[in-house]
Amino acid sequence: GSATYTLLGATKPTFLDGSGSAGTFSFAAGGGMSVSFFGGGATLSLTNAQVNMPSHGTYTMNGGTTICGSTSAFSFVPSTTGSGSACLCSCNSFVQGFFAGTTAERAGIAYHIQDSGAGFKEVIGAAALKKQ
Repeated sequence: GSATYTLLGATKPTFLDGSGSAGTFSFAAGGGMSVSFFGGGATLSLTNAQVNMPSHGTYTMNGGTTICGSTSAFSFVPSTTGSGSACLCSCNSFVQGFFAGTTAERAGIAYHIQDSGAGFKEVIGAAALKKQ
């Protein structure tokens, strides 16, 4: 079957060097995580995941992966764009996550964004998701 996951809660994203104020994590309109489960695994897609860092800008992550086997863990490298001072040159991001519960009714993700512009900034955070 397939499932859509929405935000249950999130940490306040922070710059790894401790500079600046903590930000917010959210899904923009139409965003979330969608998963199609199949006999040998699942395909996953993260859409419009936004990390807003005050006085710096907003990072938006989009991407997905195919999970093979019976593992509940996943990782992928989404494309990352920015607004404001975020991603002026280039950005890379990495997402690690897992499904929880007997019917995968919850999921967790942790993300790490590397921004090569603006003095090389790194942002980290985590979010909990619930199946709709």
